[in-house]
Amino acid sequence: MRVVGDDNQVSEAPTDASEIYATSIAVLLRHLVHDGRLSIDRTDPVQAELVVAHHRDILNDTVWRRILDETSLAGVP
Repeated sequence: MRVVGDDNQVSEAPTDASEIYATSIAVLLRHLVHDGRLSIDRTDPVQAELVVAHHRDILNDTVWRRILDETSLAGVP
């Protein structure tokens, strides 16, 4: 039997993962930055899931519920 492929896959995996992560961050930044400035659009469905807070307002309902749950467990009003 002959196995064909990269003989060093394990050492290549971290590099591939880092490149994929860097590409994902670059794509995200292109979505969030316009004309060199951060542009938050509360109606954008991607941003609605990613942006947690803006101008001291909690925008993400999941995060807001978690904050309420955690503070109530701690006895904080």
